[in-house]
Amino acid sequence: MNKNFSHPSFPKPEDENISLWRYMDKEHFLWLVNEKRLYIPPFSILGDDLEGRFLEGEQQFVKNDEALRKYRAFVNAFSKSSFALCWHMNAEKSPTGWDKFRPYPESGKKEEVIAMRSTYTTLRDLMPEWVSVGTVQYKDKQDHFSRPNVHEAIMTKDKTKCEWEKEVRAVATRKDIIENDPENLFMCNQKSVEIYAPLIDLSKLILEIRLHPESSEEYQKFIYEVLKKEKLEHALKLNHD
Repeated sequence: MNKNFSHPSFPKPEDENISLWRYMDKEHFLWLVNEKRLYIPPFSILGDDLEGRFLEGEQQFVKNDEALRKYRAFVNAFSKSSFALCWHMNAEKSPTGWDKFRPYPESGKKEEVIAMRSTYTTLRDLMPEWVSVGTVQYKDKQDHFSRPNVHEAIMTKDKTKCEWEKEVRAVATRKDIIENDPENLFMCNQKSVEIYAPLIDLSKLILEIRLHPESSEEYQKFIYEVLKKEKLEHALKLNHD
């Protein structure tokens, strides 16, 4: 896909240089820095019960029960074979989601959560052309999709419950990965699932690193040393900076 082309189900933000924030626990951040790969999980482990679900209005819009059943089955199959990297879109150049975003809480302490800043343009430019990148659309639950297709189903969420997320997603299908980048499809033994983990230029991706307001001085020094080894220490911005 040409990077200048925007798929209707993956609209660009109005400001393509808007800041994107990715919240991670210590474990996933260290993996990112050490492996220099993005950790892109399947939709099945995103931890959101609303993923791949239909809006109530969509179920009413498709009058034929059999057509709705087939459509739902197709969307479910598509979402199970797709991988998504989720970012929080925020015009402010500072993280605001410490209390809302709880990345992989089972594997990390709240005060060790890390926020990494990039931009939409940077993410789009660094991802392979065949990976779709766009903003999630939020609709009232009584609405129906404007373009009924599998992409719209995985890029639309309930407005009343999810609009605060302001989410940008990079989505890759297993089919496209197998055809274009199969060597970067891995089995994650810890979670017993496949992940897509493309190599990434961290010096271009990472514009800023912020630590949780309750992070200890010892933890701040630890992260500084981790970044220093990769010549990225300049990206670390402490709360008093």
